[in-house]
Amino acid sequence: MPYSHKTYLLTETAVGSAISLVLSIVFVFLIFDSNMTVPIYGLQGLIVDSVPQSFAIAFMATLMPTFLTRIRLKAGKIKVIDGRGTWLPQNVFLRSLTMAILVTIVAYSAHFVAFGMTGFNSLSFTNALIYKACYGAFLGATVAYYSLLNALSAKSRV
Repeated sequence: MPYSHKTYLLTETAVGSAISLVLSIVFVFLIFDSNMTVPIYGLQGLIVDSVPQSFAIAFMATLMPTFLTRIRLKAGKIKVIDGRGTWLPQNVFLRSLTMAILVTIVAYSAHFVAFGMTGFNSLSFTNALIYKACYGAFLGATVAYYSLLNALSAKSRV
């Protein structure tokens, strides 16, 4: 029985968000010392750390939903949404790489501007952990949702 598009999008977006949230928390513990104040600027800062986090989340939140959706479309578990196309490459790896690069550029710039406006030079470990977890969940959900819509499109596949 095919999924409804709304249920499919909500479920897969929630899964992408949850995975990104958990991985973001794990990496905060691996990268930052829990007894330290986390700097915002510099090579060990949150702005620079947004680059690998954004790239990894955007890459995986494009790769896996696109790949799994194409399998489900082929198996008839979900139907194609007609009329929506994409400018992204058809190849799943190239599509994921393109999204990851674009998202990383935008995210780095947004982090730089947003943190610059706060006037803070550092965050407590707990605040950094909460921030990175929320950012990871938001980014994972946003990219997964966009990727799912593109993967479901009849015009986005060859």
